[in-house]
Amino acid sequence: PSYSIEERDILLQFKDGISDDPYNSLASWVSDGDLCNSFNGVTCNPDGFVDKIVLWNTSLAGILAPGLSGLRFIRVLNLFGNRFTGNLPLDYFKLQTLWTINVSSNAFSGPIPEFIGGLSSLRFLDLSKNGFAGEI
Repeated sequence: PSYSIEERDILLQFKDGISDDPYNSLASWVSDGDLCNSFNGVTCNPDGFVDKIVLWNTSLAGILAPGLSGLRFIRVLNLFGNRFTGNLPLDYFKLQTLWTINVSSNAFSGPIPEFIGGLSSLRFLDLSKNGFAGEI
């Protein structure tokens, strides 16, 4: 289906933002790959949309691609134990389906994004062990 091609492109944009992948965790993220069955760390819902991205302790370095905000049904974003820098892109305010964000143990910095308080489905948030400042 065309939507899974669109979501695959979004994940490939995310991969483009990665400057170091020491364990080749994203080697399976290829343009002709099956998003739901062969992309490491990606789980889809029964309709074929990305439901979870779980890439923990993979030592990925880089920045988070704003394009992830195009994942309309994502519920879990777990990037614990990597080396991401910068901040959470402001476009992530669109991720109203998220109920888990775990970006602990990275190298994020800057103010905690205000939009996090507006993610109405959010039930679990872990921003610890980063350089975030401020409050939600």
